Amino acid sequence: MEPTGKKCTFDEMPDILSKLLERFDNLCALLRSNRTGSFHSDWMDIDQLREYLPGIVARSTIYDWIHNSGFPHYKHGKSFFFLRPEVDIWLRGKGKAS
Repeated sequence: MEPTGKKCTFDEMPDILSKLLERFDNLCALLRSNRTGSFHSDWMDIDQLREYLPGIVARSTIYDWIHNSGFPHYKHGKSFFFLRPEVDIWLRGKGKAS
C-alpha cells in the first residue's frame, strides 16, 4: 500500500484500516524473522521472486498482484523489490499463488 495523497471517504475507512493493520502485522512478522536471519538475503528483485515462487509466474502476473492485490513490494526508481518474509506471509494469507 503506497501513499496516494488521495482523500478517502468515511465509507472507505474500514477497508483502508484493514489493509493498514494487515501491513502492520506483516511488518511485525518481518521484524521477528529478521532477528534470526540475514537481512540482505531476504531482499529479492522481480527475477529472484519469480524463481522463489512455486510454479511458473509471469512478470505480468506479479505486476497485477502489486497493483490489484496488495502484494508487498518496495519501489526504488523504476525497479520493484520484495522481502521474502512478507511474500511468505502474503502467500499464506492468500492460500494461492496465481
